[in-house]
Amino acid sequence: QEGHLFDVIEERKVPKTGGIVRDQVIRLVGDRGSKCSMRLRLISKWDEEKREIIQFLTNHLAFGPNTIARIYRVGRSRSSSNR
Repeated sequence: QEGHLFDVIEERKVPKTGGIVRDQVIRLVGDRGSKCSMRLRLISKWDEEKREIIQFLTNHLAFGPNTIARIYRVGRSRSSSNR
């Protein structure tokens, strides 16, 4: 399929709090998949301040989705303030 970037291996349960709307374990397909064969985690979170969905892609499979979102948001905030 053209434009198909990944296959969903697992849909994980989302917590009731924290704004997580989707938590998936995925595998990249096509050229990307041949370069990265590991399972990845795609977490979608509703950002109330910006009124949009933010997605986080990580290889951390054991952490909770809210923890991953906090880690990546803090890193993103720091890198933005260093510019």
